[in-house]
Amino acid sequence: MDRRIIRTTDLIRRYVLKALKTKSPTEISVSDICKGCNLSRSTFYLHYHSVGDVLEEITNRQISEIKKIAVAYLGRSEETVLHIGAHIRKNSEELTIILDSAPGYFANKMVELVEPVLLSQKGFDADAKATRYFTIFIIYGCMGMFRRWLSSGRDITAVELIRKFIEYFQIFKNQNLLDKPADND
Repeated sequence: MDRRIIRTTDLIRRYVLKALKTKSPTEISVSDICKGCNLSRSTFYLHYHSVGDVLEEITNRQISEIKKIAVAYLGRSEETVLHIGAHIRKNSEELTIILDSAPGYFANKMVELVEPVLLSQKGFDADAKATRYFTIFIIYGCMGMFRRWLSSGRDITAVELIRKFIEYFQIFKNQNLLDKPADND
């Protein structure tokens, strides 16, 4: 790819990320981007159709990186989560902006990416409806956990967070909570 194209699209993405720190996606106009990047509107439209396209590209790049990690460590859940945690730590500013600006879009993309990987794991009955609900629980739970961690200023290390997640998940798994009758049954 031409270096000028890479430089221009990178400049646009950086400007949009910077603008998203103080504005919602709907408050950012193509005119704002062109003025802030010293570009003509025609240059912007050579690369993107809208501000939404820029945000979609930024989000898809992050999701693509997470997918690479998930595929590289397939079947080794602790390593997968640790490497994804490291990616999140390294890209925390960008991910925080994405999660704050387009949480629904990011969540839907993560479901598209992660659910098939989870359903392909040994022991998962991909045809069971309950399994699909569980995969959604895992995806949204992890996203919520990382979002809270990012918004809390990453008050513990990524390794601590992931290790505690795995530890608590194992405790939950080993408790057989569903086998015990609830007090109000």
